[in-house]
Amino acid sequence: MTHLVLPKMLEKKKGIIVNIASIANTRPLPLMTVYSSTKQFVLYFSTALQTEYKSKGIIVQCNSPGVVATPLTGIRRVRWWAVDPVAYGRSSVATIGLQHHTNGCLTHVFQKKMVEMLLGQKTAIPMLNIRRKYFLKRQSEKQKKEH
Repeated sequence: MTHLVLPKMLEKKKGIIVNIASIANTRPLPLMTVYSSTKQFVLYFSTALQTEYKSKGIIVQCNSPGVVATPLTGIRRVRWWAVDPVAYGRSSVATIGLQHHTNGCLTHVFQKKMVEMLLGQKTAIPMLNIRRKYFLKRQSEKQKKEH
């Protein structure tokens, strides 16, 4: 997508690119290796683009959200830790031009700090194994209901 829009932005000498990563880029996450690694790639890609194109009037921001209450996350109700998607969007957009990397809202900054403190390699694997077993069990139960 960047490859498609960047030439027009350069022509106009202005533009904004916002890439969406995830709070999962905070630490390597065993059992979620590809996911967390690709989210870190999005951060590095955005940072490099910002460095390359800032002087040309292009703003590049990487947004690394935490938990947002959406059907994709399976969280339907807003809670203190699962923010409203519209409020999150507004908060995140307000950071464009101010930060090249953002978590989008204060709740997600707090979540990132918690991930940094709690998810060292020694705690990440057991916690993710518990989560993995839970989701595998849910998936198995769902498949049994379908048959």
